Amino acid sequence: MKTLHISAGGRGERIATYIASFRPFLPKHLLPIPTDSKTILGDITFRAQGHFEEIRIWSSKETYPQLTLTLERLVAVRVEVDTKMTGPLGPMVRNLLATKLRTFGCAGDFYCDFSWREFEKFHDAHGLPISILATKSVVAPKGARFYISNGVVVGWERVERTTEEDRINIGCYIVDPVPEIISQFQSMQNHKEDIFFDAFVPKKLVGGYDPGILGFNINTAEVYESLLRALANGKE
Repeated sequence: MKTLHISAGGRGERIATYIASFRPFLPKHLLPIPTDSKTILGDITFRAQGHFEEIRIWSSKETYPQLTLTLERLVAVRVEVDTKMTGPLGPMVRNLLATKLRTFGCAGDFYCDFSWREFEKFHDAHGLPISILATKSVVAPKGARFYISNGVVVGWERVERTTEEDRINIGCYIVDPVPEIISQFQSMQNHKEDIFFDAFVPKKLVGGYDPGILGFNINTAEVYESLLRALANGKE
């Protein structure tokens, strides 16, 4: 069974005050957007349903009730509490270690009009054990830029502010269970993205898929409002 693991347990500290100003206690993953799916996480699950037999959304205890109420009516979607909370990649990594099968994971707070099917075709074509979705985006504070050459991520760095020309990781992953990947994950104490990229990018094990469209990593009010403007203008 092909399963997508969506991490939706983050607190959204950089956007929490903004959300509280109009929707107190709303999880950032349920921020409204003007699409048929109504919310950020709803859009992610809707796009995934054509490619995955099962979608598992991992939440915190605090966000579980709202996510369940909103999403469990969707076919093949399960909402579960992540009791380990070892980082945003934790559910995906634990599945990889347990099953030794190709594993798919993503964040629950991005928007991108991409195809998982095309993303997986890219992954199969380049032959590396890891692929990430790396897109152009809007200018954003406290981000990371990725350097990609011939489809391979050759470097990355944290920056105070990204530019419109940067490629950013919006949090979508495909990982194959090759021995080097398995052993590295087994040695990690947590599964945060910086540790992930520091481990695998220098070894040229990560492919970067750019679908040629904008992606939005919605962790600040600035990016969220940019997304709303883009959707309203039909420019996403």
